[in-house]
Amino acid sequence: MSISDLNQKISELKFAITQQHDALGLLRQQITDTVKPFVNEQIKIEVEKHVKGNPEHTKGLGRESLAEMKQRLTKTLENSNSFVDEIFTNDILWVHVNYEVKPNGDRLVQAYNSKKLAGENIRNGIKIALGAAGKILIDYKYLTLGREYQWEKGIRYDYTRANNGVSRLMYAYGISFPDDLTKLIAEYCNGIDQLHKLSCQLIDAQASLSQQEALDLWNDV
Repeated sequence: MSISDLNQKISELKFAITQQHDALGLLRQQITDTVKPFVNEQIKIEVEKHVKGNPEHTKGLGRESLAEMKQRLTKTLENSNSFVDEIFTNDILWVHVNYEVKPNGDRLVQAYNSKKLAGENIRNGIKIALGAAGKILIDYKYLTLGREYQWEKGIRYDYTRANNGVSRLMYAYGISFPDDLTKLIAEYCNGIDQLHKLSCQLIDAQASLSQQEALDLWNDV
């Protein structure tokens, strides 16, 4: 392939990568917008499930404590969109941001791991958002820390230190997502796979260009 052909191919691949980044950025916003009502609903479901499922403890708390707990739940639900935004605006959550193919790594392994990580990050972000329910349930003694709710990444600190920003509480079990959210997450993961393929093609085209330039120089001397 000639140098001009290779330069053309490189330009096309760079444009395709930019378009793919834009598409993944749009999916990022769609996922965030879809997560918000889901998290809001799940927090309410989680708290009320334990209130109903532990009737003796609920009655033992008394009206004053229950009113306080209910007020806290109401405030948490009012603010749930804000802490979803806080979690999902962090670029670390999104694999496509600053995505690079490892120069000497196994490309197939990286493709598999990147696609897997893309889904895991989003699911963990949702679990961290649901940690707001866990804070209420732990504070009012419906649950103890470590089973249904735990610190992210396995970090174990006491609850007070975690509240001061050392770690974030997250839901520990599996979650069933609505179909629209499941579809968006799958689409994002597949988009990461496509981004990886385009990035590999660009690296190969750039390597071919460098080789062709060297060969042309050799032939000209």
